[in-house]
Amino acid sequence: MSSFDPTDPRSLARRAATYALASEESANALAQQERTLADLRGRGAGLIATAAVAMSIFGGPALGGAHAGPAVYVAIAAFVGACVCVLALLWPRHPILASDGAALISAYAEPHHVPLALVHRELALHRTAEFVRNRDEIKRMTRLSRGALALLSAEIVAWVVNYTLAL
Repeated sequence: MSSFDPTDPRSLARRAATYALASEESANALAQQERTLADLRGRGAGLIATAAVAMSIFGGPALGGAHAGPAVYVAIAAFVGACVCVLALLWPRHPILASDGAALISAYAEPHHVPLALVHRELALHRTAEFVRNRDEIKRMTRLSRGALALLSAEIVAWVVNYTLAL
């Protein structure tokens, strides 16, 4: 197997299509991560809205009357926990990929021209590193979303238990 020489035009020409494909696929992977992130944040917003509605429907009567049993405190704790999870989920993070056109130009076009195949290669490597860095963050955000959903479920069950016991 021959070693790669980035200054050899023939070596670059043989790899150009592969580098272009790798660059395109790595961009697609980052775009998928961006969609996943947007979906998680959208779910988080829906979860917090649902938790607030449950709190307002069940909490008002329970806290305003004699129906404040232990389940009320469980429901309130679950509501607060869900809010904390969603807040952590919605808190701004680093962008999935901050593509800086000026940096690309200064690195690959000025003051010296870099062959397009090498630009594709470097972009693919950079995007792959970003993908790996983002993967752990998306896993963490997925856990937060699941935690918020579990706490919302606990909140609603606690409200129903409190309501049932008050009958």
